[in-house]
Amino acid sequence: MLKTRLILVLLLLFLAAEGQNCSVSANADTLTACIGDTIFLSANGSNTYEWSHDATLSCDTCASPYVILSDTSSYVLVKGISQVSQMATNGNFSNGNSGFLTNYTYNATSIWNEGTYAVGPSANAVHPNFAAWGDHTTGTGNYMIINGSTNGIKTIWSQTVALPAGSSATLSLWMLTLATPAGQFRIKINGTLIGTNQTTPATVGVWGNYTFPFTVPASGNALVVIESVSTLLAGNDFGLDDIQFTYSCTANASLQVQPYPVPQAHGLPSDTLGCPGMCVNWMDSSTVDAPGQI
Repeated sequence: MLKTRLILVLLLLFLAAEGQNCSVSANADTLTACIGDTIFLSANGSNTYEWSHDATLSCDTCASPYVILSDTSSYVLVKGISQVSQMATNGNFSNGNSGFLTNYTYNATSIWNEGTYAVGPSANAVHPNFAAWGDHTTGTGNYMIINGSTNGIKTIWSQTVALPAGSSATLSLWMLTLATPAGQFRIKINGTLIGTNQTTPATVGVWGNYTFPFTVPASGNALVVIESVSTLLAGNDFGLDDIQFTYSCTANASLQVQPYPVPQAHGLPSDTLGCPGMCVNWMDSSTVDAPGQI
């Protein structure tokens, strides 16, 4: 690499996060270089990167590209893109019966009656006809244990979640069938039905994953509602666990590269050391204020 004589000015390093938990930073291996030299860049803080510059940038999606310095001031921009997972408040029910709203009736010791639920580590502990299946998270933690209602569509679980406004997000949840026939449920976000009615797993005692893509409202607040649909008396019993959201967010960082001025030699006649015009004072007009005699 050529000896460095160009100032790389870190003019602006900023974050413009469009969502939560999103950041990116940009760095250079040196702050000085000559025109035509190579500056090695690096970015960190995100999952993927998109660089923006002129044709001298070696790669626009690498974490560590390089740029060949030109004779004009220019910006090097990087956009970091991260995939973020955000658990719903008490989405794994580790804090028990809290953090959500429901139209079901809570009973910590028995869900024998339809339209009731408990939160705990074992369905058998609250209903003698169910086995002691564990939760989805660890097998030993809590989950929501539900005896399906026979009285029309009812809210099983609801919560308002703050997400990046206008972003594309996905709701993910896990369901367990406690007795057949399986139960049915559906998802609403801010009152809009997302997808179609879903059936809990066909096999009793096996957790199944369900995902629902949606666009976050402009307010950034998504009222998420899980409703039971089936009204069967027999079966229609299920568990709910690990409710979370995933989305992409972006952040930006900017560097400005500013070339050091190329030295310009100027000759000025002087008669201080001899005959007029015989001696010359040389100076670099780009960097020196006072002449230096040669």
